[in-house]
Amino acid sequence: MTTTPPNVPETPTFFTDECLGRLVPHALKAAGLSVEMYADWFDPGVPDTEWIPFAHERGWVILTKDAMIGRRPNGQAAIAQVEARVFIFASSGVAHTFISAAFIQAHPKMVELATATAPPFIAKVYKSGEVKLWKDSSALRDIVSKYADDQETS
Repeated sequence: MTTTPPNVPETPTFFTDECLGRLVPHALKAAGLSVEMYADWFDPGVPDTEWIPFAHERGWVILTKDAMIGRRPNGQAAIAQVEARVFIFASSGVAHTFISAAFIQAHPKMVELATATAPPFIAKVYKSGEVKLWKDSSALRDIVSKYADDQETS
């Protein structure tokens, strides 16, 4: 089921995935970003297929460091089906201070991409603060079609 995506306001609220813990969202809030934290809404371990639609329904732009969310078929399908906007921190093994700094530096570019790019999409945020679109709406919809076909033949 595809829902009509809410418009992203000029200053969107970001939803931080469980994997970002508490320190990253607190640092983002301290920098003036509007942030909703996974732990304020969910118990640990809720599947992507539940919290992604929840965040999207509220118009929140998703931040994560879980690169597998963009590789697992069910994660990609959850993103595509609700037309979510997702930014993944692209470096592994990086301290929360560097992750926070990268998201803060990338904030203007993330807002620009979130408002100018048709959802669904997945973009990567690098340690330098650089932002690159990784999977656009066309790529994600193709993945959903293949995932649905695979589910029917299983």
